[in-house]
Amino acid sequence: MNKEKKHRLLRRQLSRFNIDLDKNPELELFVNDVNKTYEHFDQELKINDTQTAKMMSKMTENNQNLQNIIDTIDSFNYHVSHDLKTSIINNISLTRMLNKYINSNKTEKIEELVSRLIKNSNNGLHLIEKYLEISKFESKLIDAPKFELNVKDIALDILSEIQLEGQLTVKIEEKDFDSIYMDELSLKSLLQNFMTNAYKYRRLDTKPELEILLSKEDAFKVLSLKDNGIGIDMKRHGDNLFKPFVRVDTNIEGTGVGLFIIKKIITKLGGSIEVESELKKGTTFTIKIPDK
Repeated sequence: MNKEKKHRLLRRQLSRFNIDLDKNPELELFVNDVNKTYEHFDQELKINDTQTAKMMSKMTENNQNLQNIIDTIDSFNYHVSHDLKTSIINNISLTRMLNKYINSNKTEKIEELVSRLIKNSNNGLHLIEKYLEISKFESKLIDAPKFELNVKDIALDILSEIQLEGQLTVKIEEKDFDSIYMDELSLKSLLQNFMTNAYKYRRLDTKPELEILLSKEDAFKVLSLKDNGIGIDMKRHGDNLFKPFVRVDTNIEGTGVGLFIIKKIITKLGGSIEVESELKKGTTFTIKIPDK
């Protein structure tokens, strides 16, 4: 922009007072300084606008994460209260029936009801233990120290610990990195859950496999975990997959807390997880964790 255009507005104002910039060099220097100051302010405003936009975006993301946490807690509390209430109601019903048959001295019915009462009580105790297990796990995560951990070494150790060597094939490709900065409990929990799920939800006509690819994307380390199992009906379970006690196949033994725990770990690390799955073809979980 030439001098005439650059100061057109100011010249117009000054001309009203019969002030000619060309005849006042010092005033011209002053005008130039003023112009530079405005340019500086303009740059500062642009930077502030950019920072404000980033802060708003981060605030929106944090609000969404907070809402997800609230929804998860609500879901968790619902399942705890519902399951324990159901167990107690069943016990009360069985006790009333037992009392009835005791009065009529029907030994066979009494034995049957006592057996059902014991089984139902054990199921209730098992539920309580699972809830306590989740709570203890969450408390351990709070102050867990972080280290540089070799993913392949820990994966192979876990495979041995859960006694799936020879039954589950685990392939690890270290494309862009081999170690990740996080606490050991979290990494072990992630890998163990994916390994046990790959074996538990296997297809009976195929030997179960879990492929782990370690790569990078921008400022994130990416763990891609692909199995060749029965897959997940995403239309049916996609929206609730990471909620507590959701079971993708009720015919397979489990508590439905594995993916719930995985989601909590990744959220705590400031990461994200995505799922792609097709029935009878397997599932791929893509985890992104911020690089330190």
